This record gives sequence, structure tokens and C-alpha cells, in this order.
Amino acid sequence: MYERSVIDELKKNVLLQDIVSKDTDLKEVGNKLIGSCPMPEHKDSNPSFNIYKETNTYFCHGCKCTGDVFKYLTERDKIGFVKAVEEVAKIAGKSIVKQKNFKPKRETYELEVVNKIIAEEYHNNLMNAPKVVKDYLRERGIARESVKKYYLGFASKDWNQVVGALKKRGVSKKLAIESGTVVENDRGGLRDVFRSRLMFPVIDQHNRVIGFAGRTIPHYYEHSSKYMNTKKTPLYSKGEVLYGMHLAHEQIKKNNKVYIVEGYMDAITMRQAGIYNTVAIGGTSYTNAHFRQLSKLATQGVLLLDGDHGGKKALENIYEKVVDSELDLTIKLLPSGEDPDTFISKFDKEHEEEIDKLPETTPLDLHIEKIQEKLNVKDITKAGPNTLARISQNIEKEIGRIADNQNRAIHLSRLYSKLKIKQYVESQEKSYE
Repeated sequence: MYERSVIDELKKNVLLQDIVSKDTDLKEVGNKLIGSCPMPEHKDSNPSFNIYKETNTYFCHGCKCTGDVFKYLTERDKIGFVKAVEEVAKIAGKSIVKQKNFKPKRETYELEVVNKIIAEEYHNNLMNAPKVVKDYLRERGIARESVKKYYLGFASKDWNQVVGALKKRGVSKKLAIESGTVVENDRGGLRDVFRSRLMFPVIDQHNRVIGFAGRTIPHYYEHSSKYMNTKKTPLYSKGEVLYGMHLAHEQIKKNNKVYIVEGYMDAITMRQAGIYNTVAIGGTSYTNAHFRQLSKLATQGVLLLDGDHGGKKALENIYEKVVDSELDLTIKLLPSGEDPDTFISKFDKEHEEEIDKLPETTPLDLHIEKIQEKLNVKDITKAGPNTLARISQNIEKEIGRIADNQNRAIHLSRLYSKLKIKQYVESQEKSYE
């Protein structure tokens, strides 16, 4: 198989219409191209083959074939996916190298195509959404450019918006359900999962739509739950994904620094303020997977914490989750009642400088405070050696998970320094001279 980045690059640079136009005549109609179906099994007398320029995908209303540039070649030429990738590379004039010990997952590939169709449906629907929905975006300060870059969408009150779109594109019932955006109803048919919500497609750093989040819209329809996420799928697991990675990952690598926020709107506002190396976790559940993923792109992380009870509660086990990730994390504490969205919106410029002025702490400091509270130690400066040893032993268990010897020693050195255990600190400093 080939690297995901290779496949994504080919998919982005090779236009489906350039290949199909050699097999059938195409006519431009709005944002799509229409022609007779070129598939060998389909004798198409009435042009029913559609190419959607925005997503570089196709669908035939006659034989129901659907997919992207690779799927087109697999169906037309009866070849496998790997061979199709190689053929597209030839068309692009690219030399590609296979990735060792990798087996392609067909169901994941097909789900990518389906998710792209769904994202397109939501996005187009937002363009024709009720005034109250568009007013909400304006009230939140979401620029038109951001709507496009984040491919924001709208799920209407209709029970069959996505169901209908997938049916038109010939998507199987099994694959539709697997996307997490539709479920089976009581009569054995399908119905939409997301209704009356502003939609946030979750797009990974390879530009794949891997899942969705939906937010309730004030003054339109108030749901009991403010946010709703796609269920776990072969592409999406909420505890492992980061929102905005498709736009932020290059800037994170360039700056060797990442800003981490909780909400989808927070990430969008931060980017609009010029802080392009920002991602969101989409809630308050930080995981080891989040921090490990980010540590592959940068060594410095700044977590902007909402100034409410939920934000502070999310930090209870932050040290255990970040300790073995090799990400140096600083936590910036926003004023009470503020989130990154509202805080950033108060300033016209120099947003990063304003963030720098915020009070800060570290996961280690918070973990020491947590153990203090557990042991009922009110003032650590007055703690005796036995108490300090008990605090230290609790935290050393977490530090012991760090695989790298030098990194582990540095964590221990920081711990003992904070606990004022000078003898160990001095011995550590000498060992690195």
C-alpha cells in the first residue's frame, strides 16, 4: 500500500473530469458535470452520470455507481485499489513508493467517500439555511471564509436530509449506518441522527472527513444536549481526534507549538485572530491519545482552560494523561466565565501577547496540589520529610511510565525541585554537566 499523504496528494491534484472526459462527453451544469455513464455494464441512453467538482466525486443516477478518482478506475477497469493508485500516479506524472507492512482497509476508504458526500450535503444546506441560523453565525463572529475552510454545515429539521442524499448517490444501507449520521428506524428504514443543528465536520490532517459534531442553535431549536458527536466508527473515535488539524498541523510543526482549546467555536475564533496553530478537543475530555498525537508535531503546548467549573474539573487527571507524551504543556487560566472565544474577541490585535499575560500553571503543579489535598496537606512549605516522601511516591508512579531515561530523570528533577528536595536536584544537575 502507499502512504496516506501520497494518496491524498493524488486525489487533490488529479481531477476526475480529466479522466472521465476521455470516456464520455461532459456538459457543465452549475457546480457539476453531466454525461452518459461510461461504465461498461451500463448502457446509458439518457445522461445520468454526475461529477461534483467541489468534492471531485461522481454518482450515476442510473447504475448507482459512486466514488472518487480511484473508485472510478477500479469500477471501470476492474482493477484493485492499489493498481488504481498507481494508474492515477501515472496520469499525474508522479513517482510513488509503497509503504511496507501496510494492508489497505477497504471499508475505511469507502467510508471516507461517504463522509465527504455527507459533509457536502450539510455544507450546501447551510447556504440555504433559515435566517436565524445565519444570524447565529454572524452573532458568533464566524467569517464567511471560516465557514468555507472548516466546511461548516447545517442539519435541517428533516428526518431524511442525509438519508435522501446518500440514497441518491447509491450508498448502501450498511455503509450509511456505519457513517454514524443515520440509524435504522422502527420500520426498518433509515432516519437522520443529526437534526436542527449547526454541523462541524471533523477533518484530519490528511483532509479526510472522519466524523461530525452538531451544535444546538439558539432561537431555532433547543436540544437537551448542546453538542452531539458521531458514534465510534472505523474512522472516528472522539477520544483520539482533534478538531482543526487539517488547517493547523503545518503551522504547529513550523512553530513547534500548539494551542489547545476545548470547543469547536474556540478553534475557529483563534484562527480568525491569526493563531493558526490551534486545535480543539471538542469537549473537556483530554486523553493520552490527544497529547501523544500532538507531541509528534511539536514539543510545546499551551492549553487554554475555560474559566468555569467544567474547565477546572477537566484538569483532575491531566498529569497522568500528558506525562508520557513528550509534550511540554503549559496551562493558561482564563478569567471566570470566559472561554477562548469570548476572551480573544475582546481584543483587536496582539492576541498571543494577551494570552501570555494570563496566569499559568503546569500539569505537575496541579498533580502535586491534587496529592496534597488527598493527604490533607494545607501548606507544603511546612510539610515534614515523611509527608514530602508520600507526595513524591504518589507522583513517581506516573513518572515511571516515561520510557526515555533522560526524560524521566528530568521529570523527577522537576518534581524534587518543586518539593524542595535539594540534594536530589543537585545530583541530577551534576549528572548532566
